[in-house]
Amino acid sequence: ERNPEGPFYRVEMRGGQVTVYLNKAHRFYTDVYATLSGPEGTRLRQALEILIFVMGERELQSSPEKAR
Repeated sequence: ERNPEGPFYRVEMRGGQVTVYLNKAHRFYTDVYATLSGPEGTRLRQALEILIFVMGERELQSSPEKAR
């Protein structure tokens, strides 16, 4: 998704599935995530995706105060 004012990612629970949305308008996406290429870049992107997924999953499991 594209949201110039939004965070790099956001997460939702849809049914029993965790859905993570990356913000293509965020500087982290344009300056870091999208610039990773080649075999090494692919591995780094996969590592970032796992990290973001785990952070999002924890946000969903935490209290509203802690999620903020």
